[in-house]
Amino acid sequence: MNSCKNGSRCIYTVTVPTPRRARSHHHVIKRNESYIQRLVEAYQWTYGGEYQGEHTAAEPPFFFPHDILLMSLKTAADMGIRSSDDFYGGLVPEPFLATKVIMHPLVSAHAQRPRGWSDQFAESRREAVPVGFAAFSKEDAREAGRLLLAEAGAVRAKDPTRASGRGQTVIRSLAELEALLARLDDEKLACNGYIFERNLLQARTLCVGMSRINGDIISYYGKQRQIEDKETQEVEYGGTDLVAVRGEYEELARLLPFDEYLQQAIKQVAAFHRALSLYEEIVVSRMNVDVVQGYDEKSGQWFSILTDPSFRAGGAPDLVALAELRKHQHVRKVVVSGYNTYYQENEEPPVIPTGATIHFHGKDEAFLPEKYMLIYSKVERLLL
Repeated sequence: MNSCKNGSRCIYTVTVPTPRRARSHHHVIKRNESYIQRLVEAYQWTYGGEYQGEHTAAEPPFFFPHDILLMSLKTAADMGIRSSDDFYGGLVPEPFLATKVIMHPLVSAHAQRPRGWSDQFAESRREAVPVGFAAFSKEDAREAGRLLLAEAGAVRAKDPTRASGRGQTVIRSLAELEALLARLDDEKLACNGYIFERNLLQARTLCVGMSRINGDIISYYGKQRQIEDKETQEVEYGGTDLVAVRGEYEELARLLPFDEYLQQAIKQVAAFHRALSLYEEIVVSRMNVDVVQGYDEKSGQWFSILTDPSFRAGGAPDLVALAELRKHQHVRKVVVSGYNTYYQENEEPPVIPTGATIHFHGKDEAFLPEKYMLIYSKVERLLL
């Protein structure tokens, strides 16, 4: 049984198996526990550890899932989650709703779709000039790939169950498209889907999001860093430089220096967040969306594409920003840098800047067994 101080709200971690994995990676759990300590200090809460199904304190519990909560609203309510005020992250009733496959519409009205798919939401994602499609059968994937090859000249195909740049292939011919389709498993495709997007040149990746805890709301944007492995050429997530403000997306757009491309990204993510309400059983208190902006290979036209939503605590240091704004009530804006670094056993670990907080340092055998990981953040500036 968990124990919490009387008169103090108790925060629990929650582990719910998902189709991706039975348990979150070790580095994610340790990073989240570090985030929780920030919240405990900022809100004067008590950390009750992993939730064991019983809560006896007078104050209602607050839950911090390590991953997306895959459950019905009734199951969540029985646990103590009745609204977005009761937990940090996201709750979805179907596995595909937790992935980037929801970012794009189907290729046609007759396309195959999974149980729980909302045509109304999907249509809200359809652009006048197609930027991408979701497909749940090889026939639909073939049509999506052909349409985008003809339009864009190059297509980025993505496995929606993968993250951090993994599981992606750039296709530039029908032969390459057919080779990809031959490798796809029909059953997994019908369950998880596959994504086909325009491949953009001179691309930059931003993240835009919003987080809320205990009535406090922040919105933010960040510029992501990527690290390329010199031996394998694989790209790993390297962290995010983040600017956060009190309030929702409109306040973010108002308080930031004008940048046409950034304003477009904020507008797109705000529209996506509003449209998410069309899925009545999705509940989110945290949403981070990756936005890729660049030029089409064939036409040279500029595009801004929403690519990857995240409804769980992630690599962006938005919780660090939220805790800082909670502690400094006179501050309207905060700049936080988050870093994910990797090194071999025979290499010197990276130098950590003065004032930084380490969230994880060590090995995660199930995630990246050949390297050490160092995850840390630093509050750069508080702005009135």
